[in-house]
Amino acid sequence: MAIRGVLVNPAEWAAVRSVVSRLPESVHGNLRRQLLRTALKIEREMKLGIRNQAPGGVPLRALKPSTIKRKGSSKALIDTGSLLRSIQAEKGGPNDLEVFVGVKRTARREDGKSQFDVALTMEFGTKDEHIAPLPFVRPTFKAMKDQIEAELAGAVADAFRLNL
Repeated sequence: MAIRGVLVNPAEWAAVRSVVSRLPESVHGNLRRQLLRTALKIEREMKLGIRNQAPGGVPLRALKPSTIKRKGSSKALIDTGSLLRSIQAEKGGPNDLEVFVGVKRTARREDGKSQFDVALTMEFGTKDEHIAPLPFVRPTFKAMKDQIEAELAGAVADAFRLNL
């Protein structure tokens, strides 16, 4: 619902905003609280998936021997911990009725380079296929989609029940 681009097609986002903005303020309060709880849960699952090497329950592909030798570890997506630290949940949007979960465009690594660019490369790989994808965002959202939708629908339903 309010997790743009993953649960709602970006082309439909304006329509979702319009519907949500017409809900009673009492519903907004419940939805706001549930959105933040859900976003924090997604953040936790995304980080756990990386640590366990299976975001959303989908095992990450094994690294090439040359990559393991260079970085000194066979753990994909974990070198310095910078990627894990950069994944965050944040509320925002009109009336705090939207959440963001992932790596922000402004995130920087310790060396000053863009952590967002690194995350994007890991998620999708490179066009020349020099770096194969190691997705961690999409599998997490896919695995949690039904749970997310049920929790948000439940928050709206609870708000209406409380105000009848």
